[in-house]
Amino acid sequence: MSRLHFIPTPYKDESALSLIYRCATKNGFKNLADFSFACGGLHFSSLGLAQFHGGIVHRILRSDPLVDDEQMAAIDLAFPNLVRITGENFAQFKKIKIHHSLLRTNLALCPECIKNGHLNVMHTFSFTEICPIHGNILITQCPECKKTLDWTHLDDFHCRCSFDLRSSPLNLADDSCSRMVYEAFCSGDQLFLIV
Repeated sequence: MSRLHFIPTPYKDESALSLIYRCATKNGFKNLADFSFACGGLHFSSLGLAQFHGGIVHRILRSDPLVDDEQMAAIDLAFPNLVRITGENFAQFKKIKIHHSLLRTNLALCPECIKNGHLNVMHTFSFTEICPIHGNILITQCPECKKTLDWTHLDDFHCRCSFDLRSSPLNLADDSCSRMVYEAFCSGDQLFLIV
């Protein structure tokens, strides 16, 4: 691949994974596996590692000649930094540090968010079970085939079985706790998130 034709500008509180998906699909790739192959093998060894500042995808997005300084700063904010504190790995999102063990290892989606075309940063964390924007319980498996969502082979939010995940049944739940955690995250309230 010589260069990308489209570099997405992150939406407010969009996750790095969502940004990677939008980049792949807007550049004509069927899924992240095809995007990886075209880029010479991005080695998506884990969902968590693919989303860090300084990782291969972050570097590809930043280095494109299409990216201006403002867009570069927005891309940098979408990708958390990997920091070590007392021998432990943390993901630093702006002012907040989250222990790496709290990052999802499997994909979780809100059907309403994917209808909007992007995922909220809170979908990145294993402690988020309910979308703080729409109040839906996040899905981690296809409602049709019941298999765990394969984040590298999701084709325009279609499962490998071809089910359109945007058509997933909505399971609304009490989102008051999810919203409270999201507000603490957005305000940089590290102490709230530790307790």
